[in-house]
Amino acid sequence: MRQPLASLQRRNPRCHSPNANGDRIHPQGDQRCFTCACGDSSNLVLAAHRNERVASLLGYSGGCAVTAKWLSKPRRHFAVLAKPYGRIAIGLGLVSVMAIGTTGSLASLGDTIFPSDSLRHALMQDFSGGHILLHLRLLHPVAAVMGSIYVFWLLWSHWRQQDHTPWMFVLAGTLTTQIALGAMNVILLAPIWLQMTHLLVAETFWILLVLASTDLLFGPSRHSTFPKAV
Repeated sequence: MRQPLASLQRRNPRCHSPNANGDRIHPQGDQRCFTCACGDSSNLVLAAHRNERVASLLGYSGGCAVTAKWLSKPRRHFAVLAKPYGRIAIGLGLVSVMAIGTTGSLASLGDTIFPSDSLRHALMQDFSGGHILLHLRLLHPVAAVMGSIYVFWLLWSHWRQQDHTPWMFVLAGTLTTQIALGAMNVILLAPIWLQMTHLLVAETFWILLVLASTDLLFGPSRHSTFPKAV
């Protein structure tokens, strides 16, 4: 079985090897102690902190991408074109895709703290009575399915408007790559290099998705240029 991070092991010198549930057994009794020294509550605080950081990063990078795009056309200003139901769909869709990122951070944390030596062992961890981080890993594929529905709807909306720009094909290709990398993560038991690649493509996918959503939500207004300076 692959061993957890060395720094985490040093914090629990009295714990034996993890069992099938992903927890460690104290040598002087039936007391359970997890890989992180501070225990169960510390892991949950760490997970919540990671989720907050990931959500902040996604919001910041998406906002920077939209700002950069709008500043590239300084003499134009935009108005909301989408209908009310379209605005709601775009808002909920972006939130659902953001949930993919936050649940992905939980899955990555669980894979790192509680590594598995086989796919069968990883599935046993997910459905056994082990640590809560192992159960939270199941949220990531569920969120991925829900977020993908929005992406398909977004691509269909652009296609219906005769928007066949290369960026739409890049977005579709990035989504396909992400799904393939996610499947490889499960099959190869989430090696660090693959997790980093998955994260890099995820950030690229998020920026493309925000820009595509912005194009659907906003458009040039009738008074599309600013008055010239006197």
